[in-house]
Amino acid sequence: MGQWMRGFDVNLGVGQVLEAELWGIYLGLKIVWDIGCSAVVLESDLATAVHLLNKNVEDLHPLATMLWGCQDYINKNWVCSIHHVYRECNIVADKLAELGSCLELGLSTFHDPPDSIRSFLSEDLLEVCRP
Repeated sequence: MGQWMRGFDVNLGVGQVLEAELWGIYLGLKIVWDIGCSAVVLESDLATAVHLLNKNVEDLHPLATMLWGCQDYINKNWVCSIHHVYRECNIVADKLAELGSCLELGLSTFHDPPDSIRSFLSEDLLEVCRP
């Protein structure tokens, strides 16, 4: 709807990119489900994550439990679409991810946008892509 609802960031410490992206997806879906959203568009700049979330995951996959957790939220009684987008097309998410490395370990939520990303909100709303 073009309005800031709630933002979050999580500092997981040292880890793999795919695992961090899946944690972000899982926590994001949990937050929007818990606040009562009936529809969500999930955008990720990691094509591998989008691909894995759109297929059946084998039991032996090292991130199977995390993928199943995400898929459980995706398949709840709401409208949830999943898309790959380039990082440059979602600069707010990219800037929030950068901010996470400066925060304490764990989850941080933002009821108001952090000052460091305020200037990027209107660009994302207008779907401005940066080179």
